[in-house]
Amino acid sequence: MRRLRPGLLVLLIAVPHMLRAEPGFRELEATALQLWEAGRLEESLPRLRRLHELQPYNDRIAFLLARTLILAQPEEPAAYRQRLGEAVVLLDQSLALDAHPEDDRAARWFFAGLARWFRSERRLAASCFERSLRLDLHLGPAAYNLAIVYRELGQLDDARRVERSLTTPD
Repeated sequence: MRRLRPGLLVLLIAVPHMLRAEPGFRELEATALQLWEAGRLEESLPRLRRLHELQPYNDRIAFLLARTLILAQPEEPAAYRQRLGEAVVLLDQSLALDAHPEDDRAARWFFAGLARWFRSERRLAASCFERSLRLDLHLGPAAYNLAIVYRELGQLDDARRVERSLTTPD
């Protein structure tokens, strides 16, 4: 009689549990999404954090958590700065997957640009907004923010070029 290797036995036991959502995951997700869509970002944040803990491999949840960390601004600047750092990590991980359609990647680069801009990392923000625009030329907010960042960097010619693209119809 053949004996199973211990590693294989662990794999056979663990994989089905990893693939199954924890009881209540769907309900928690639905509540978090309802709060998010209602603009109650601070209330959705702990639920999104819990969802990410339960399924750290779930890129959709990670991206929503990153956006929430950027958009929900706590009263304390230090807490917001910490949140921005968390968002950057989540977005970098998401972009490293390279498994998204172009419009999704453009959105991820856009939010990475926002997080870096709000952290006063203007050159990195400009690079993120540029990458977003390479993937989606019609992403107006990325172009608008890129023009502002260029102005903050003193790159006035680049800022004017981007501003012209905003006002010139295709």
